[in-house]
Amino acid sequence: MDMENRGERMHKWIICAVTWIVFSLFSACALPDLVSWEPVERLEEPPGSQETVPDINRKEEKQRPTALTKVKEIQETGYAFTYLSEEEKIWYPEILCGLQNMEDEVALSQEPIKAGLQGEDIDKVFQAVVFDHPELFYVNGYEYTGYQLGDKLVSLEFTGKYTCTPEEAAVRGAEIEVAATAVLDRLKGLTSQYDICKAVYETLILETEYCLESAENQNIYSVFVNHSSVCQGYAKAFQYLCLRMGIDATLIVGKDYTGEGHAWNLVLLDGNYYLSDITWGEANYKQDYPADTVPEINYDFFLVTSEEMQHTHLDEMWYPLPKCVSRECNYFVQEGLYMEQYDETFLRQLFAGANAEEKQQVSIKFDTKELYLQVKDELVEQGRIFTLWDSGDKQLYYSSNENVNTMTFWMTNE
Repeated sequence: MDMENRGERMHKWIICAVTWIVFSLFSACALPDLVSWEPVERLEEPPGSQETVPDINRKEEKQRPTALTKVKEIQETGYAFTYLSEEEKIWYPEILCGLQNMEDEVALSQEPIKAGLQGEDIDKVFQAVVFDHPELFYVNGYEYTGYQLGDKLVSLEFTGKYTCTPEEAAVRGAEIEVAATAVLDRLKGLTSQYDICKAVYETLILETEYCLESAENQNIYSVFVNHSSVCQGYAKAFQYLCLRMGIDATLIVGKDYTGEGHAWNLVLLDGNYYLSDITWGEANYKQDYPADTVPEINYDFFLVTSEEMQHTHLDEMWYPLPKCVSRECNYFVQEGLYMEQYDETFLRQLFAGANAEEKQQVSIKFDTKELYLQVKDELVEQGRIFTLWDSGDKQLYYSSNENVNTMTFWMTNE
């Protein structure tokens, strides 16, 4: 008996692209109010001194790619993949391959469908793919087509949505590769994962300008080629370089303390997980001071714990993030700038070393809030910093962040 005679005609339905809104962050990525940037006052003296939503419904001519380069250093699966079900994992490489090749249609395996997965379940797999693969800079959504026999779903086809044609993607991919290779070549002499991660962090901050109006600012092209981006561009570029250097890293999206969309990273170093916010590493980010009057890089949110990050960041991930508890690779610990208990000798040696080396900046991190407040009162409120660090006729500034218990002092000619 044929299907039509049985009254069960196969029909097709199309669900338009699920937008990439979750990845398009309309945020100012603001620094917390508790990060203060102020001149240190000598006692009894006056003080010195929207990004655009991609149109995923826009019809583009689909063409076969001509020269898209796959990055061999990036593994086929990542952190998000591990939180998919066994059935969802079957679709993951199929969707990844389709996006890499910008294929017109990808027929998804039927085994997951037979196990009960539906068209809406594609979204979770798609998100896992793009969270694991920052090199997919040209992807901004997808659509799927379903075929039913009566009330029964029998097949699904996946189609990616892109910001450019395959030929344009090939050209931009080559530009990214040239720029990324130049950075990676400078990192080849580094051996420890901490040193590599720190070099990536510093390089991207120094070579990228934060700008809400920057083009392509939701992907790595904006960072490597345009050198101008926003938080998601920074975070994806950081992830991309870490992965190329063999360090596991993933993208996290959520909100900052103001409720605005934001992006940062999870990174695995020497067996321990850490959180990093490269955007907030821009020391003069969203501040009113001239660029030459503040340090170039802020390390307050570089390789920190979950407890420290939770005061200012709220993730909105569909998969769980590990509890980051280690401080072993924290910048201040690694650089000998961490004070576990009040230590007069430590303070004297720290600033004496700065004097001897003619450093213009000194940073310290404290083990507890109580210790942080004690030393801050002594150095700033009581003005003892001027007896420890000879600033001469230069203006001395400081920043303090009680969320992560850090203080930074620096000199300027202002």
